Amino acid sequence: MKYNSNGHLTSASAIQVTYLIQAPTDTDVEDKVFEFETDFINKMKGLQKDLSCAKMFYTAERSLDDAISESAGSDITLISITFAVMITFACTMLGKFCNPLTGHSLLANAGVFAVALGVLAGFGLSLAVGIPFISLVGVLPFLILGIGIDDMFILVDELDRQDNKLSVIDTIKMVMRHSGMTVTMTTVTDLVAFAVSTSTAFPSIRYFCIYAALSVTLSYLMIITYFVAIATFDVRRIKANRRDCLPCCFAPIPKEGEPKWDEPRLQGANKVMKQYARLLMKTPVRILVVLLSMGLLGISIWGAMNISESFDRRLLAKDNSYFKEFINAQERHYELSLEVSIVMDAKLDYGMARIQDDIRKLSDIASGNKHYTDNKINWMTSLTNFAKMANISINNTGDLMRGLDIFFSNPSFSHFRKDIVLSSDNKSIEVSRVICFMEDSPSSIFQRDAMVTLRKDLEENDKSLKAYPISRFFIFFEQYSLIQSETIRNLAIAAAAVLLITWPFLLSIRVTLLVFLGFSALIVELFALMSVWDVSLNAISMINLVMAIGFSVDYSAHIAHAFVTSSEPTAELRVEHALSTLGTSVLLGAKSMVHSSESVKDGSAFTNPALACDPSQEQPVNKNVKPIFQSTKQNGEADTVTEL
Repeated sequence: MKYNSNGHLTSASAIQVTYLIQAPTDTDVEDKVFEFETDFINKMKGLQKDLSCAKMFYTAERSLDDAISESAGSDITLISITFAVMITFACTMLGKFCNPLTGHSLLANAGVFAVALGVLAGFGLSLAVGIPFISLVGVLPFLILGIGIDDMFILVDELDRQDNKLSVIDTIKMVMRHSGMTVTMTTVTDLVAFAVSTSTAFPSIRYFCIYAALSVTLSYLMIITYFVAIATFDVRRIKANRRDCLPCCFAPIPKEGEPKWDEPRLQGANKVMKQYARLLMKTPVRILVVLLSMGLLGISIWGAMNISESFDRRLLAKDNSYFKEFINAQERHYELSLEVSIVMDAKLDYGMARIQDDIRKLSDIASGNKHYTDNKINWMTSLTNFAKMANISINNTGDLMRGLDIFFSNPSFSHFRKDIVLSSDNKSIEVSRVICFMEDSPSSIFQRDAMVTLRKDLEENDKSLKAYPISRFFIFFEQYSLIQSETIRNLAIAAAAVLLITWPFLLSIRVTLLVFLGFSALIVELFALMSVWDVSLNAISMINLVMAIGFSVDYSAHIAHAFVTSSEPTAELRVEHALSTLGTSVLLGAKSMVHSSESVKDGSAFTNPALACDPSQEQPVNKNVKPIFQSTKQNGEADTVTEL
């Protein structure tokens, strides 16, 4: 702001105007407030277009939800394309167009449909038992489809290796005997990983994991029932010498000297994997792989130690969102101190001098904390000073209540009414509060420490009042204090579960430990990547870690199971057998997961604002009111920021 020589304001870089609306007390009033906010935002949009001399920014209490919905809606086209790409990929890779008989493009469509039925059943069952549907669940169809396609590739690959002289029933029996176990093992590990995380303290993550666990289970059941049943028809088609895409037509007779179309043969990709296995088994390559793995693990441990914990709510909004523009303008022009109330709701004798003195000291306790400013609103301090000036006694309950009547009747102190709740007969005080203000900082670590340290200070220094701090922002700050411990807890329990579950399937403690160590190393490497990419540990990244718990075991467990069940005489040959049989299927399943992740890499479309948003930049208000209007200026123009 600039002033002239007379002290008059001549210009301002920013103008802020705030309107307050009473918080709704019932559903009908809440609906009216919601309608008012909608009309307000629409009005501001129209006004913003008409302003030529200033830039105006605005927001409302519902703006964060609007930003998330807008971001989620913008991904519908990308979601549709991704499903089409995944289905096309699966059908193309299983089509085997060079072989008119043993392709499985129609069977691949049935597999995708089986997974879709499982996802629908999982969602339907979750909704039927009353689990709330949150936007975060929208990512699950991609993930479950990736898991289902992986299982489908493994079953179909095993089907192609069966002797063509076996009957239809015997062929399916052999497929399920050899591959059914590995599919079951990985599904159980995924299920346990999600089931473990349902015990988390974060409701949104708990709901997500319930939907995921049910969808994984039911998709697995659809694969081993519906898909396997359709596979019997595919085997019958092959034995009837009918084409894949056109079962009504017969396949041509192979050229002279060529093997029969349904003769088991090693596919090109499997040949490549076999050569890769032979390369890995060479001693120098083994040593190089071990050294590189150990080096990567060491670097990852160092990187994981530097991971940050923060969250920027602007990640939830599109770049051109009015909500994001408002936050940017607000940060440029204002320091925002969050209001924190220190509440006393225990039965107290407010007429006692000792109690009055302890209430006055609450402000000193808050201002003595480095996370809080020296600003405070203490009704007892103001009442005491007023009583001295007016020569009023407040040394007992009766005198205090009479003094309060005179105190509130003065316009200068009437605002303190909101800090005191009187009894029904107006003869005593039921609840009171003292207000302090947190230092301005966008850091979630600072906000967490401000909440935790003030609680500790009050516990140590306040023995008689039993006061506690509360703010409407604390519901967001709680996640910052729990996210690290919850993540470590979930990972530790899941790791133990993986160890216990894979052991009965693999029947080898050494191989089980290798799978477990591979899982542990991958989790550490994920933490390191988060540090390198500047991805902080928050509710969104925790969801990705929860998913990684199960998925990281899948591929190594498939290969490990093929290794331990191989009948080859040496370990080297068993490695070749494992990679040449399941290596290609695992690789194709991983590709399908990559295709699915491309459409959901932005995470903003699937986030719960109650867990992910950082409210530190919002205007502090009394818990009984909502902020309505604000404003600002930059680059020589007056900027207007409107907040509802």
